[in-house]
Amino acid sequence: GAYKQGYARQMSQEQVSIAQGETKRIETVLNAMPKVAGTIRDEAGRPLAGVKVVVLPGSLNEATSDAEGKFEMTWELMPFGSQSTTSILVARDTTRGLAEAVELGEQTSNLEVRLKAGVTVTGTVLDQEGKPLAGARARLLLFAQRWGAPLGRDELVTGADGTFEIKAVPPDQQYRITATAKGYGNHYVHVN
Repeated sequence: GAYKQGYARQMSQEQVSIAQGETKRIETVLNAMPKVAGTIRDEAGRPLAGVKVVVLPGSLNEATSDAEGKFEMTWELMPFGSQSTTSILVARDTTRGLAEAVELGEQTSNLEVRLKAGVTVTGTVLDQEGKPLAGARARLLLFAQRWGAPLGRDELVTGADGTFEIKAVPPDQQYRITATAKGYGNHYVHVN
């Protein structure tokens, strides 16, 4: 199916046979994507501008809170087989080191999201001889129910000492760090 901003991609497949010289009209239905809107605040209740907001798993869209802390975005529901899955809104303010993860339920408008002190995740990627591996790629995935999804779009690249740092990670969640490097396999570590 076609994809347009604000509309969900068609997940089912349909097969149509067209004989030579024949013309067939094909129609497809796009379902409106769910919306979420609200206000991002700090622990004292003050609105925060510039906070990145994403809905996991699998969201193609990202929003940024405005000067009044307001945000609005659509996201794509990610079915897993015949079962629906829980969607989690993640808000991160890497400048101030604040973050929060909120499970989305029935209420998806006028959400009040209060950020709290986020966690900083640091690590070192080593080769099989225990030496730091520069230029390795690391990514943090949030895990919930039957899915895992990257917390951010960008992979981190380790420095000369093989280290990486991920700031403003929402606390009290399950994570997995994956690391890989050219000429090496993948490795992952669970983080609670």
